[in-house]
Amino acid sequence: MRIFFDPPTRRNANATRVCLAIGLVLLGFVSPVSATTFYVSASGNDSAAGTCESTAWRTMQRVQAHAWTPGFRPGDRILFEGGRRFEGDIYLQLDRSFGSPEQPLVIGSYGRGRATLVAPHGKSTILAWAPPDGRVALGLAIHDLNVIAADGDSHGIIVWNGSRSPLDHLRIERVDVSGAGRDGVSIGRDSPNHGFIRDVVIRHVRAYENPGTSGWHGPSGSGIVVGGTQDGLVEYSVAHHNGANNTNSAGPVGIWTWDSERVVIQFSESYENRTQAGDGGGFDIDGGTKDCVIQFCYSHNNAGPGYLFAQFDDAAEMSGNHIRYNISVNDGRKGDTGAIHVWGHRGNSGFRSGYVYNNVVYMEDAPTGVNFGIRAWDRFTGLVVANNVFYLSGERVHAVSSSRTSEADAIFVGNAYYSTAGPPVFRWGARRFSGLGAWAQATGQETRRSRVVGLERDPGLEAPGEMPTFGDPCGLRSLLPSLVAYRLEPGSPLIDAGLDLRSEFGIDPGTRDFFGNRIPVGRSVAIGIHEPPR
Repeated sequence: MRIFFDPPTRRNANATRVCLAIGLVLLGFVSPVSATTFYVSASGNDSAAGTCESTAWRTMQRVQAHAWTPGFRPGDRILFEGGRRFEGDIYLQLDRSFGSPEQPLVIGSYGRGRATLVAPHGKSTILAWAPPDGRVALGLAIHDLNVIAADGDSHGIIVWNGSRSPLDHLRIERVDVSGAGRDGVSIGRDSPNHGFIRDVVIRHVRAYENPGTSGWHGPSGSGIVVGGTQDGLVEYSVAHHNGANNTNSAGPVGIWTWDSERVVIQFSESYENRTQAGDGGGFDIDGGTKDCVIQFCYSHNNAGPGYLFAQFDDAAEMSGNHIRYNISVNDGRKGDTGAIHVWGHRGNSGFRSGYVYNNVVYMEDAPTGVNFGIRAWDRFTGLVVANNVFYLSGERVHAVSSSRTSEADAIFVGNAYYSTAGPPVFRWGARRFSGLGAWAQATGQETRRSRVVGLERDPGLEAPGEMPTFGDPCGLRSLLPSLVAYRLEPGSPLIDAGLDLRSEFGIDPGTRDFFGNRIPVGRSVAIGIHEPPR
């Protein structure tokens, strides 16, 4: 999967001359050593100075004029009146308007509540773009806003690097984004030869009802997309009811990253995401990623996979990524997919390693097709699947399906499988096995030093199948630990039954479980997301 971006066109010459005339009047306010707060009010006046509430501007068009000439500078703040609605778009060309890591340019609200920014047709509500030539900088903070995008080739918030230079410091916090014909929030760069966007934090964001566009030449309708990023964090965020209009085979996902290094997605919820073709899932680590992590997340009732590794055809190497300590409940509703799904394009040998461990999957029969606890297909190597719980409730839910059978490609070890319909089913290449014992004996999977280490037993979860919806990004800190349905009951056979991944594979599993309990070092660990306190 990848996304596509068409760079903005420059404003026409007349508009530039108008902006320049306005900008000369206010030039004194935007020197690098003198930051200014600009106010925008529904009762304001675009001819006023804009530098206090009593002289506020009135429209987003006035903000746009200043963004072009003389431009906003580090430390400047653009604040919209809370509780009011403003129509238009903000285009920041990052050689003209920019901040710095120490003094970011801020776009937010003032007064009571959040302002709502509404884009016109075909426009992204907030677009920050670094052109290929000239000196560019970022330093941008967007917070406390409702952002409503438009249909067509548009995003709610998009930050894109078209230059060879890195861009530093992006914060998007306490923002709701909806309505986009492309994606709610999108970050990226033109190619791996362009500069990374570094030091990115997205927190308390809700991306919902971004439907995408039928017939678009790439995926559309994702909630939050983090691409071209180095050292990024997405946390306490929610993506739901996105992607309904996507018709591309490389479809949308609620929250995902691609072409990135060291991005962490955590403490987030993704549900009811849809598609008319490919994907439509909850969370994803996609092509060209290295050392990225999805952890402590909750995915449920998505059309596609809850959690996805995907390496598309011409992506750079993908390696060292982790999916761990997450919950998937009734994902893969469109059928013939995995709650956890691993895919590498058959023409790309760059999927080098990926680690899936200590997750809980609960899956019932989908309306059509056969579903899988985990499905791995086409071209990949170095996949380790360990210490997970696969709780399968239905006649058409199978445990594992893998198109590759070499241990160099995939190792399953220390997992717990339970099916309410009889022995779990394993598809291994062209062969099919009924029950863990038959699969392990024939393939060597789920064995360590000639001993079967996988389990085929009821895992003893407290209330498997419960599927609450939270939907509140600011409440997730307290809501996610309430998912006690997927804790282990006292006496569960999974307690102390997991493998030590450090000693077995050199994998560092982190320091805590889904509920915040400490993971023991050098002693037995539990299978699943819950490490009962000792």
